[in-house]
Amino acid sequence: MYTLDIKKNNIIYLVISIFCGIFSFVYEQFSHEVYSPYMMYPGVVTLLAGIGITSLIRKGHTKWSMRFYNSSVACFVVGMYIKGILDIYGTTNEYVQIYFLSSLILLGLTMIVMIKKIFTKKA
Repeated sequence: MYTLDIKKNNIIYLVISIFCGIFSFVYEQFSHEVYSPYMMYPGVVTLLAGIGITSLIRKGHTKWSMRFYNSSVACFVVGMYIKGILDIYGTTNEYVQIYFLSSLILLGLTMIVMIKKIFTKKA
């Protein structure tokens, strides 16, 4: 049987959040005062979405819902970095929206799996 290890998942998100924070700090030091919020805040997103939400709804998660949720957060953070790079470069690209749309679809799949678990719970 699968047991969800929220503590391990939160430690991984904390490490990723620290890495994103260090990356944002180094970026800020060498950016020549060209900033983009999409490059500055992925660490905050991983901290809030990763640790905050998984800790709040720990009883509703299954193996597949955690896989979908972790993929959703990863897709959102990668989309933020790519959008930030394009903002700094001074251009736009409509394909960046695919990351955010994919993140929403994966989040929807997470909710579907969690709702399915709630309604198919054995008595």
